[in-house]
Amino acid sequence: QFSAQLAAAHRRLGPGDSYAVLLIDVDDLKDINHRFGHEAGDRALRAVADAIRRATRAADGCARFASDEFVVYLPGGTRESAGLIANRIRHHVYSVTQDFDYAMRRLAVSVGVAVHGEDGSDPRVLLQAAARAVLRDRELRGLRDQRLPGAAVAPGRPA
Repeated sequence: QFSAQLAAAHRRLGPGDSYAVLLIDVDDLKDINHRFGHEAGDRALRAVADAIRRATRAADGCARFASDEFVVYLPGGTRESAGLIANRIRHHVYSVTQDFDYAMRRLAVSVGVAVHGEDGSDPRVLLQAAARAVLRDRELRGLRDQRLPGAAVAPGRPA
């Protein structure tokens, strides 16, 4: 459904209009679900959704995109403004400490940014670019490689 809304917003673009897309992947959600149960995973997802809401503007669109992913549409967004919002989301998420069966744990997210006109002009292409950027973000932070659905493998890397 969000893909259809993104496509509709894309069609309404005027000359010189831009937007950015953030793809946000909740790090280690599968581990949280496995170790502490799906209720704990649901609490983690709600905490991430709240952090996204605090970090974005009222005009921005946000939706849960997959089991452990959210997507944010930033009308008028540039690489710089999207990067600032991505960092704000990371900070808000990390500042939340969750209690999972008396095991205190900080949440973290990997965020990919894609900008209309720079990373592509088709909404699907932008989502793919954002997925690749999530993997780069994860690699830069030294997390293990967890391929996202539909993410392309970088040249020279094993599939």
